[in-house]
Amino acid sequence: MSAQTIGRKSKELLIITLLLNLAAIGWYGFLFWKIKEKNEHISDLSNKIEAEVSAEQAIHDKKALVEDTAALRGKLLSFILGSREAVSFIEFLEKTGANIGVRTSVESVSAREHPELSGMEELRLKLRSTGSWPAVVRFLGLMELLPYEADVDQIVMSRAEFEGGDLWRADFTLAVLKEK
Repeated sequence: MSAQTIGRKSKELLIITLLLNLAAIGWYGFLFWKIKEKNEHISDLSNKIEAEVSAEQAIHDKKALVEDTAALRGKLLSFILGSREAVSFIEFLEKTGANIGVRTSVESVSAREHPELSGMEELRLKLRSTGSWPAVVRFLGLMELLPYEADVDQIVMSRAEFEGGDLWRADFTLAVLKEK
């Protein structure tokens, strides 16, 4: 064998080895790219699952909060007049006054939107009550104990002498929260 054949065979082996190494490096690069692509896909799926689990947990938490606060919300709503209870409330006030010996009349009724509570309005009643001093004071005291969120303000008390005895008159404004 000549040196030329050995050199030629060595060059061929070197070229074949280089080509095989290049092919192996290309194959490793291709596998790396595929693995990276699959990892990104898995990461996206994992993020979507976490987001959906988070959303479901938030919904579950909100449902639990609604269930937990149902009694409290019911109690809170009991302090507010319903949207169609204004007339029965006025009748209740007149009946309450009559039961303790006070003649009660509604001078005016107005409603205005509540600035802080959407879906609520403030029902303002100007009332005039006439009766004996103890009865009028008791009636005013009962207005503060109404089973509703009510504010009594602008009270004007006056004494009026009529045939048959002393009568007292109380003119005041009563504000009550009411659903729209």
